[in-house]
Amino acid sequence: MSHSSGIVAVFGLAVGLLAHAAGAEQVKPPPGTKTDAKPNVVTAADRGHVNVAKGKPYKLDPAPSYKHCADPGDKTQLTDGQHVSGYFWVQKGTVGWSHAGRALITIDLGKVEPIRGVSFRTAAGTAGVGWPQQLSIFVSQDGKDYACMGDLVELSSKREIPSPLGYREYTYWTDELKTKGRYVQIALVFAGAYGFCDEIEVWRGEDAWLNQPVGGKNVGNVKTFLETSAVTTSARRRLRMDAGQIRKAVETSRMSAEKRAQTLDTLDGLSAQIGSLDVDDPKTFRAIVPLNELHRKILALNAKVLQARGLQGLVVWHKNRWEPLGVLEAPESKPAQLPELSLRVMRGEYRAVALNLTNATDGLCDALIRFAGLPDCLTAHQVEHVDTKQGVVVSDALPAAQKLGKDAVVLRIPPGTTRQVWLTVHATSIEPGVFPGKINVYPVKAHAGRPVTPAQPCATVAFSLRVEPIDFPRHPTLSLGTWDYTNHPPYQRDLTAENIRAAIADAKAHFQDAPWATSSVMPFPQKAQLDADGNLKTEMLDYARFDKWFNDWKDYARRYMIFSNVPTSVAGLPMGTPKFDKLVGQWAAAWAEHCKKLGIKPKQVALLIVDEPSADAQHKHIAAWAKAIRAATDFFSIWEDPVDKKLGTPAQNEMLELCDAVCPNLGIWNTLGKKAQDFYGELVADGKRELWFYQCTGPVRLLCPYGYHRLQAWHCWAGGAVGQGFWAYADAGGGDAWCEYLCRGTTYSPAYVGRTGITTSKHWEAVREGIEDYEYLHMLKTRIDELIKAGKTGPELDKARKLLVEGPKRVAVYEPIHWHQQRDRSLAAQVRLEILDALLALK
Repeated sequence: MSHSSGIVAVFGLAVGLLAHAAGAEQVKPPPGTKTDAKPNVVTAADRGHVNVAKGKPYKLDPAPSYKHCADPGDKTQLTDGQHVSGYFWVQKGTVGWSHAGRALITIDLGKVEPIRGVSFRTAAGTAGVGWPQQLSIFVSQDGKDYACMGDLVELSSKREIPSPLGYREYTYWTDELKTKGRYVQIALVFAGAYGFCDEIEVWRGEDAWLNQPVGGKNVGNVKTFLETSAVTTSARRRLRMDAGQIRKAVETSRMSAEKRAQTLDTLDGLSAQIGSLDVDDPKTFRAIVPLNELHRKILALNAKVLQARGLQGLVVWHKNRWEPLGVLEAPESKPAQLPELSLRVMRGEYRAVALNLTNATDGLCDALIRFAGLPDCLTAHQVEHVDTKQGVVVSDALPAAQKLGKDAVVLRIPPGTTRQVWLTVHATSIEPGVFPGKINVYPVKAHAGRPVTPAQPCATVAFSLRVEPIDFPRHPTLSLGTWDYTNHPPYQRDLTAENIRAAIADAKAHFQDAPWATSSVMPFPQKAQLDADGNLKTEMLDYARFDKWFNDWKDYARRYMIFSNVPTSVAGLPMGTPKFDKLVGQWAAAWAEHCKKLGIKPKQVALLIVDEPSADAQHKHIAAWAKAIRAATDFFSIWEDPVDKKLGTPAQNEMLELCDAVCPNLGIWNTLGKKAQDFYGELVADGKRELWFYQCTGPVRLLCPYGYHRLQAWHCWAGGAVGQGFWAYADAGGGDAWCEYLCRGTTYSPAYVGRTGITTSKHWEAVREGIEDYEYLHMLKTRIDELIKAGKTGPELDKARKLLVEGPKRVAVYEPIHWHQQRDRSLAAQVRLEILDALLALK
């Protein structure tokens, strides 16, 4: 399985051990994108300066790679003095990179020049394109030794920080430099998968500067410096963005003029310290908001804004748990009445509710939360606000809250901020019934160095839990795979020897029953294992890696998925020849017999021969291997995830006829609409093949947990699919899930896979709830079929049959899938309860 690399899925092909990156790149503006606005262009002439880079040569490392703007002119367009208009990255005057992580642009000014400024024009905010994470400026006199003069993103942020959400063209610029150099190097570090620019200027300074030192910081190796500076640069950006948001809130608040002036003076003093902020150890840094003490002080000023609204103390409020939640978000006024929470569940399923707590005081405030009248089936999570590489803070991570005894937890809420408590119910051995519980919230403040808890709660929230007399199965019907690759060491992506056991347990707890392995688990035939007649000495095959992986999953797996990634020859025998077919057949038959001895049933082992095929050469590759395997044994399942947008070619048809399961990308499925539905529907109509869906869009933290992760299961039901996949369980873009600042690539992991442990998230919980939703539908259909077979009739049965048809249509709406976009995120819950009522009525 591969992964796309933008917020909007992109489909293409590259092949590698882990299968990289499929998708059709975004070439048209998304609906509603404004491209006719006045371009943001800031030039040297506008500022009264001279551009000494105009017409000068430059080098690009790596070469531009974004196909929709790549052309021979890329060698000169960055310094030609021309600015593009229209949708930025499909203009030939733009220079762009895809999947490169970063790009170094080195301009040769021809001689040492005094330098006062640099400008860099780009665009971002949609289609998976993020604003630059870094635009570090380096100068050199000889092209070898470079000094860093600062980061253009940070220097420009003193005026404005463009919103990460919404298309815009923007010029980063500064005229605060006072240096010199012949070579000016810009290090563009992408915040997403792409980076673009149409013009760079270098603004000339004073001649007297030629006799002064270069200044700045000598960095030695630029690439190494970028790795160490990324966290500090991104942390400063976060603080500047939040300071800017609070400034606007203060300026428009209900404070008195005197109070407003005092608060803004304090904010100015704190903001002045941002430029000297350094992160001591980037490798252990976690981007949890607030990032540090300075950040906490800046955010605390929001308490003044809240108090001016009339909010006091600890404010308890509620919103849909799938809606995005801001760090500074709070109700406009104190809720007239406290929210009431209710939850209905089957025994054995996982469901959740959430509650928000805002600290409107000027100091730290712990919230002591006590649960009364509820059975022992509740897990409380303290929702963390975590910053992303794109500069969007997400309220997503769900670490367990600090427990205080059996029925209480403690949450720390910094002043001026909002914290959410996420309550997961997993009622397993509880007798059915209604439990009218309460949640009591106490503000805990320090007094004389000791925590003090008032005798009476500041808020009491009713929480009614109803456990229905229906048991949810331990092993739901809809299969799940996440390309977890837990079969090593050395482990893939973000899995380690320290977290692998926790990762496997966590995946099983989220109903993952289709674990993935890389090709290294296959007992692949080697040339030394052939006899003189070319027959395979099957006793020499090594099953140790396969057996180890199998034993890790045999207690829960329904299928064993292997990304075979097979070559076009085996043991020197080319694909498509009789000797190749014989060898592959002998190997497959021997392996199948070994699997049977382990107790594995036919079709439980699935082979992905080529990942995301879309070309005839790939279709033929799959067909050649599938034919050779099938000629010897029908034990293995041939499982493919085609990304073809042109359906029905002869080579594709031949490949698909040999498959036991097909798993189209859900984004492509929806894009092609009825064409794909009819094509794949006909393919699986005879019941000989399974239909699955998968998605591979990122960065995952900016996607809607409800729309992207939970609803894929509803699309599976609506489309007749029996399995689903998400890329990928442990892919944080080559960095750390807790600190995307260091990620070179795009983050896809739904959970927070740490070096030593696993923390769940709203995205990961949404996957599990989607599987449970699918099971509700399956249970309802099963019950309806039983009653019809028994000859039963009646209004309740008619109502249930109508719900089974119309319910999924109401819920399974593909767009929008991004968290900041508006959508109704309550429909799945509504229909779930309607199904539950129908099951009870038919019981």
